[in-house]
Amino acid sequence: MFHSGKNINSSGFARVEKVDSESKLEEFLKTFDACYQKDDPQNPYGKLGDYLKVAKKA
Repeated sequence: MFHSGKNINSSGFARVEKVDSESKLEEFLKTFDACYQKDDPQNPYGKLGDYLKVAKKA
């Protein structure tokens, strides 16, 4: 897939925070995990399972 040349709305970029503490990491992982749930028709991938553990180590 190639970029279509459309402009990207970057107005929300200032709200992006660097994960630089254990508490922010836990908050990120909790949110990340909540995005991928079993039996969600909008999510063909299912639960993160072991991938979540790998993401935490990374």
